[in-house]
Amino acid sequence: PRIHWGFRAPLFGDPRLDALDLAGQILAGGKGSRLHRRLVRHERLAQDVSLFSMGLIAGASLTAGWATARPGVDLERLEAAFWEELERIGREPVSADELDRAKALTEADELSALQRVDERADRLSMYATLFDDPDLINRMLGRYLSVTPAQVRDVAAAVFRPDNRAVLTYVPIAAP
Repeated sequence: PRIHWGFRAPLFGDPRLDALDLAGQILAGGKGSRLHRRLVRHERLAQDVSLFSMGLIAGASLTAGWATARPGVDLERLEAAFWEELERIGREPVSADELDRAKALTEADELSALQRVDERADRLSMYATLFDDPDLINRMLGRYLSVTPAQVRDVAAAVFRPDNRAVLTYVPIAAP
C-alpha cells in the first residue's frame, strides 16, 4: 500500500518554488530528512518516502510525494504522521542546520547536472525560451542559496494546506 499526495505549487520561475524545493529536501531529501527519520527509521510506518516539485509554467506547478507503508501498518496512521510533518514545516522555521543541509544537497545536484554538456544546453535553451533570460543559468544556484528559513516556512504554509491537496491511496489486491 502507498499513499500519494499532490499539491498545487507556485509557477516555475517564482522564487517561492526555490524555497519549496528546499522544503522538499528538508522533508524527504535522503536518509537524514525529517520524513525519512520519522516514518522510516523511528516509527517504522513506511518503507520509503518521497516529496519533490515539478516546476511548470502554466497554471500551477506540482509538488508531489508518497509514502509506501510497511506491511501491517494502518494507512490512516501513516497519512496522519506524514501530514503532521508537512504542517510542522509550515508553522515553525526550519533550523539553520536543516537549511544548510538542504542547500548543500541542492548545490551538489545543481553542480553535478551542469557538468554535463547536454544539461547545460537544455537549461540555456529553457531559460532563453521561457524567460528570455539564458543568463538565469548563472543565477539559479544563488537563488537557492539565498533562501531563508522564513521563506521555507511561508511557502510550506501556503502550499501544504488541506484545501490545496489531492490524496490517492493505492492498495494492491491480494494475489488469488
